[in-house]
Amino acid sequence: MLFRSWNLDENGYLAVDTILIADRYDQTNEAVLNVLKKVQQLDPPGIAARDLQDCLLIQLNGKEQTIAYQIVSEYFDESIVLDKYLTKINLLSNQL
Repeated sequence: MLFRSWNLDENGYLAVDTILIADRYDQTNEAVLNVLKKVQQLDPPGIAARDLQDCLLIQLNGKEQTIAYQIVSEYFDESIVLDKYLTKINLLSNQL
């Protein structure tokens, strides 16, 4: 079994690079990625995601035409930066 619980962190994210898993089990990276896609179809939705964006995209699987999917897939990094900026502004305005 290519994916074992020790490859996931406490949040269910894949904690090991797929190339390292492939090397450990003498498999190709493509084979590991195929298994990963199957594991990511299990419950809970988002299990074995590589990061938060990947987790959200897995949860939005089948909803590619929605605004939520577009925001997560195309603007995720920008929305994180914007959120941090707005939080910082809010803190500064509270201090005035």
